[in-house]
Amino acid sequence: MPKCIIITTEQRIIFLAYTDLNNESWIEAQELKYYQLESKTITCFEMLSSHPIIAIGCSDGTIRFYNYAKREVEEVMKINKAHSKKVTHLKVVHGEDAINDYPTLLSAGDDGTIACWDLISKEEEKEETKGATWSIDKSVLETPVQAWLIDQNMLYVLTHDKTVRLISLQNGTVKHKQKVPFSKVPTGMLLAHCHGRQPSYFLFSTYKASRIASVDLDLNLFSEQIDLKKTFEHYKGKIKLYDCVRHPLADYIIFCGTNNGLIISRLGPPNKSAVVMGQHGGDESITHRGRKTTVYTEETTLHHPIPAIYYIYKGAIMRQVAHEGMNGSKVFSKPNQVLVLPEKDEFEIGMSPSGRYVSLFNKTQKYVNIYLATSLGNTVNDFDKNDPLEFESPKNFIIDIAWCNTADRFALLTNHDSKNLYMYKIQKEEHKISTVRSDEYTPTISNEIEAIYGGHLLGISYKTNSHIEDDEDEDPFTFTDTNSFHFINWGGNVAKGGLLPKPLDVVWDPLTLHCLMIFKDSYAIFTYTPEFKMHSYVKQSIEDAYWWNGTLFIVSADEIKAIFVADEASGLNEVYLATYDLSKLVESKNDNPTSTTSYDPTPVPRPKGSLTIAGIVGDQLFLMDRKGCLYDISLQHPCLKMRLLLAGGAIQPALSWLSYISLENHAALADFCVERGLAQHVVRDTRFKCPTEKILEVAIKYNYAGEAFAILKQLEETMDPQITAQLYSRIAKIADENDMTILVEQCINHAASFDQQKYESCAFEN
Repeated sequence: MPKCIIITTEQRIIFLAYTDLNNESWIEAQELKYYQLESKTITCFEMLSSHPIIAIGCSDGTIRFYNYAKREVEEVMKINKAHSKKVTHLKVVHGEDAINDYPTLLSAGDDGTIACWDLISKEEEKEETKGATWSIDKSVLETPVQAWLIDQNMLYVLTHDKTVRLISLQNGTVKHKQKVPFSKVPTGMLLAHCHGRQPSYFLFSTYKASRIASVDLDLNLFSEQIDLKKTFEHYKGKIKLYDCVRHPLADYIIFCGTNNGLIISRLGPPNKSAVVMGQHGGDESITHRGRKTTVYTEETTLHHPIPAIYYIYKGAIMRQVAHEGMNGSKVFSKPNQVLVLPEKDEFEIGMSPSGRYVSLFNKTQKYVNIYLATSLGNTVNDFDKNDPLEFESPKNFIIDIAWCNTADRFALLTNHDSKNLYMYKIQKEEHKISTVRSDEYTPTISNEIEAIYGGHLLGISYKTNSHIEDDEDEDPFTFTDTNSFHFINWGGNVAKGGLLPKPLDVVWDPLTLHCLMIFKDSYAIFTYTPEFKMHSYVKQSIEDAYWWNGTLFIVSADEIKAIFVADEASGLNEVYLATYDLSKLVESKNDNPTSTTSYDPTPVPRPKGSLTIAGIVGDQLFLMDRKGCLYDISLQHPCLKMRLLLAGGAIQPALSWLSYISLENHAALADFCVERGLAQHVVRDTRFKCPTEKILEVAIKYNYAGEAFAILKQLEETMDPQITAQLYSRIAKIADENDMTILVEQCINHAASFDQQKYESCAFEN
């Protein structure tokens, strides 16, 4: 089915089918005529997603359906007199099988009513659409719908009286209603989801206004979010907003249509699905390395932990368990709902480093529950009937939680009287939570702690009054006045490193203790040993990051890549795993066949939308989008696999891959080893089939005198006598520094011999 652009007016709809919009490769255009809709005015329309059918709301209150693949009106699907007045809004709600089944359709009329319709499930069933599944009378809404949106299993409806109602999609019950604090009725409403510490909020736009306002989820705290005048400061006239829509895949980006053109605004950090890797079954801890895997069967008693992912989707905690696929690769089971969450509240999920315990932070009610991961969903998935682990905490005052990444410890930040830090540890034998620190933490540079960040050290971000506008040409480390973040150890004392800029997120590697700090348009990598200092700074905005055995995996808006951290002189080595623009990488390989990309795996197309890295199981990197869809990228490429193992310290397993790698790539992999302090393996391991000159260079540079002497003896007949004499002299010096007396004498004799050859050669020429 070709892609299609739909243009609508009051009396006709035009369909423009195309294959490549950039090259204007139009296939054809078709038009739905006015008379085909019984000469009724078109008031709204909605696509039925993967089906080539469009639902059309008309002025007579009837909903009609047009199949643009067949070029005919589907009379059997028509919903007569859905509303007593014109249809003003249509909204599609997809079920579990969005490809094969028709979705549920919501409609709103100018008579102040809302109805939910179950469309026919199969095109072959020529049955008339039945009555509404549920409907809301005008006495409930009081005024017609102005705007609406769907999030999870709830429908948010803004009516003409400036009231927002929260309605259940299951039965149409109004759960909550609240007036919004505006003098004029907003014409548009969006829900901006945010990840981590930034709470989600509503965006309200008003026709011909110059500002877009934001309101919190409780619909009572107003704050200005986007001022269109600042975008067009050079424009002398008044900026007027006509329409505002959210990007369908990257919902942290909005498009604003104004009288001075299109404005694209980024609301903040990309929203991503909060997905964590834990375990299912067994008593042993699952490591961050993701190497423990077991075939999962419901009938078998589980004695070993099995990798499982946990995430929140449609108002519930979902779990998917890893198992063996048909071709030997790892796959995850279908989503299993293990805990249904209270409606309306906003939750954040976390996981202990052992994978045993799931934390559930209710950001609305400000409390935290800790659950044993293996107990979720075993008996009942009702929230009120699943007992969390008991521990003393200041309930209804918690504003943040952070996990340690080396032990089952966590910290809570509260706003009870003053900002306090509470620290806890979990005893795995008894699954008991005990307090490590409950006294008030003394802030270092401010009276208020803003947020905390987990990892090997506990990161603390302070609120500050000073503010400096960001300069895209500068990195955040130049803004010393805004440095209001530092690390303390889990005992509550100041740890390594001074004050740093506030990050959006902090990610630690449990193996190497490298630390990644993510900023708005950049990221920085720090080393922890022998001293805490910045290793690299990169100007790139990223969506998510994940450490695995010393390798950093990064997701940006355009690409997914693995980054290997070498010594400071060598910097970072990047391997592209997925990208939107594959042609650039193909060109770079053709232009420079000897570059590192020549032995990298061919990147796959990047999955669309905002992605979160779920983890690595076996030889696959798993990612999840906001709709709960899992994607996997294979890491089973010899050169990549070897580098992953080397970065994780598995030297012998890594070197065993050399026999599967073409000889022309051995030199580049030898450089990779040298950058990580593994020069002895390049020199001494016969599986490296590098050019002999390359191995000699490494042996001399890293003081392996015996190996250098043996290699030079093999090459001396093919080399210039003067250069050979100089190399023997250099090896002699290395041997002397290591008290290798016999080798020193041998090198001096060989050097003298080649000096004599040089003298005799010169005499013969004269």
